Amino acid sequence: MSSQTRSGRASFGAKLSDVDIEAIRRFVMNADTFDLLDRVTVLRHEMELEALKLMESELDHRGIEPAMIQDYRAERASEVVFRSDGSIPRCCECDRVAVRKKWGWHRMYGKVPVFPMVKYFCDEHAPDRDQPAE
Repeated sequence: MSSQTRSGRASFGAKLSDVDIEAIRRFVMNADTFDLLDRVTVLRHEMELEALKLMESELDHRGIEPAMIQDYRAERASEVVFRSDGSIPRCCECDRVAVRKKWGWHRMYGKVPVFPMVKYFCDEHAPDRDQPAE
């Protein structure tokens, strides 16, 4: 018996972990290589062991060798922004790792500035791509 129905919801007798592993497997197979590399390197501490195994296996399948992953880890660790507690924020526009931070405004209804706040951006969404992270 399948653990999911056609609608994608878990069927009555399914274990949550079975559903999660299948969802993770689908995500990993469709994920961008750089997203997987970020997850197995700088975001490794946030990942479940089973998910890491799937991601590392997929990277191996894509021809990414362990030495390449180590090089990426070293390069990426110098680019990402760290919060004071050591955590790594995500981009405010997407779910990628933040490499820039900038003061901006929290806007009510997307228009009215309410209060200033730090905003985090990935490589793609950074407003000032030529400036290093603060």
